[in-house]
Amino acid sequence: RHPGKAQAIDTIWRERERLAAALAEADDALAFLDTLPWIGPATRRRLAAELGLAADAPEPERAAA
Repeated sequence: RHPGKAQAIDTIWRERERLAAALAEADDALAFLDTLPWIGPATRRRLAAELGLAADAPEPERAAA
């Protein structure tokens, strides 16, 4: 567990009801997701898709291994 990421997850879980309400009221849901700790562009796209906010958003391209 990365200490910073673990703390962010704990904070988001603890504040989940407030954050869910703020997301529902946000004019720009994707911009709101950017305000969450440890949420970068790839995680934001994935989270938006899982929340049904951007069903048509393309998945980020993956580099060849």
